[in-house]
Amino acid sequence: MKLLATIFAGLACLLKVEAFKAFHSARNLFSVGSHHAHGHTMSAQSLRDSILHQIKRRTQNASHIRGREVALARLEQSLGTMTMKNEQPPEALQGAIASMSEYAVGWQDFIHEESKEAAQRLNASFAPMLQCDAELLGDIEAPNSDRAQLPRFRANHYACRLMQNDSNTEVLMCEAELAALESVRKELCSYYQRNFNTIPAPINVWSQQCDIRDLGGTPKGYFQIQLEFWDELLLQHDKAYDACMNQTAKVVAKESVCLNLAEKRANNTQMCDDYQDTMDTHACNQMRSRMQVCSEYDRCHERTTAEWSYLWNLSCGDTGLEGTHKEELWQNNYLMCVLEVMEKENMTEWANGSLKCEKKEWDLSIMEIPACRIPTPDHLNITDCVVDTETDSNMPGSVAYIDVSFGALPAHTPPKPCASLCCLEQ
Repeated sequence: MKLLATIFAGLACLLKVEAFKAFHSARNLFSVGSHHAHGHTMSAQSLRDSILHQIKRRTQNASHIRGREVALARLEQSLGTMTMKNEQPPEALQGAIASMSEYAVGWQDFIHEESKEAAQRLNASFAPMLQCDAELLGDIEAPNSDRAQLPRFRANHYACRLMQNDSNTEVLMCEAELAALESVRKELCSYYQRNFNTIPAPINVWSQQCDIRDLGGTPKGYFQIQLEFWDELLLQHDKAYDACMNQTAKVVAKESVCLNLAEKRANNTQMCDDYQDTMDTHACNQMRSRMQVCSEYDRCHERTTAEWSYLWNLSCGDTGLEGTHKEELWQNNYLMCVLEVMEKENMTEWANGSLKCEKKEWDLSIMEIPACRIPTPDHLNITDCVVDTETDSNMPGSVAYIDVSFGALPAHTPPKPCASLCCLEQ
């Protein structure tokens, strides 16, 4: 609605400009005495008609100003009683001139008011362009602040991955120790299984010696040797069994340690993945926010600049309202000058007096609109809005982002796949 109102106001101004262009061609028509510098050579009727015609012509584009028709009628009626012999204007003409002067003052007030309104419209159109710049500089602070936090996010993520790498190293070392313990356990328990965990035990070689009769020399000696053999065999059994069980206990204990370390590693990995997700999401949000702020500024600048340029063309320069109002003011000043001549001089001096008014110079600079001298604000090309999503080191998924964020990570703790919206949209 604001833009439509601006356009309609601009169209009204444009119609006003076109309506008053006729003044440029009329300026040389109102020199009543230019062809009759010697007033006595011109008839009273011709002079009256010429003056009245020129006043009507001069004011025809200001016919909307109240009082014109009444003032013209009184002037025409009063001029009808004038003759070249009248040395001073009669009272009737004085009243008509006063009425016409009142109209001229109202016209002048209207010109000034219209010029003031044109300046206000142009000023109002300039302010939104500055507002666009101010909003950009204000809105870009949030994504800039978020971007400034990325190094902290990267440092936290890197420290977490180092901790994850340490826990991974602990697991690998534990698993290596567990493997060594398991190797010993298998050997010890295999020895026990092969030699002592079956009946008859393979290591029981007594049966191979039972036909030897000279062991001990006597039955008692023989029995003594046999008992010593079985005692030794029982000791070897217990030793092998204990060795297997003890080593198995070590393996079980180490397995528990390794499982705890593996759980710690998993927790650290999940924590680091969460850190990464937070970092990637933060980086993505600041980038998307930055692009939105900059895009909104581009649209704002384009819209307000177009509105400003449109009103500037209507308002400024000789072809705009500035030129129109200057021409109107000149016509108005000229009319008031002629009326003053008619009021103070006798009829024989009217022609010469109007010619002097024609040549008079008036200061028309008051009709100039200061905003017309203000250059159009340039588009703010701030570096914060120069974004290349493929190469920006703050854009998740870009080669530069991967290198800066993950390039120094240990080989055994690579980053997880990016799950931020920026990566999913690529």
